[in-house]
Amino acid sequence: MVLFALMSNLETGVNLFAMMNGGKTTVGMLVAEICGLPFVDTDDVITEEYGLAPGEIIKSEGSDRFMIVQRQILTARQRTKPEVWATGGAVARDSELVRHLGASGVGVFLFVSPDILEHRTSEEDIAKLANPNGLSFRDLYLIERMPFYKAAADIVITVDDPAETPEKTAQRVIDSVFNGILSSSPK
Repeated sequence: MVLFALMSNLETGVNLFAMMNGGKTTVGMLVAEICGLPFVDTDDVITEEYGLAPGEIIKSEGSDRFMIVQRQILTARQRTKPEVWATGGAVARDSELVRHLGASGVGVFLFVSPDILEHRTSEEDIAKLANPNGLSFRDLYLIERMPFYKAAADIVITVDDPAETPEKTAQRVIDSVFNGILSSSPK
């Protein structure tokens, strides 16, 4: 009961960062449901506002154009109440957008082991990624994206057990955010 009250009365929201198929949407929906908060998938917001899904924008207009569209749409959206946001995999690459999100939410990076992530991700999914340097999926994750995810995060949740359920990961996110609220509140 105390956890629900704290989480549902957050002054800020929760922003989940991870690579594609890192569990942002699944875990985010569970965190939102458990805490009684609205859930927002930023890829859905972009699709609704722009008329094309992020992968379609990347394919038809390029990665650079997608990053501009993403920033314009998401910075225009003002969070007026706490929400759980599942951010697109490329959000963390945009420092201006990360600052905007950080002003209204706790950043949580779901660090899923590369082996688990590769197992979850199809070649078709990989082709949709913003990957202007043509890196392998593993290198894109570990070399290019990882520093951005870590920089965007206030909290890092490591998922290295393939048997860990989304429910357990969601509870770990809630526990970490809850502990952060308690440790930063005045005594």
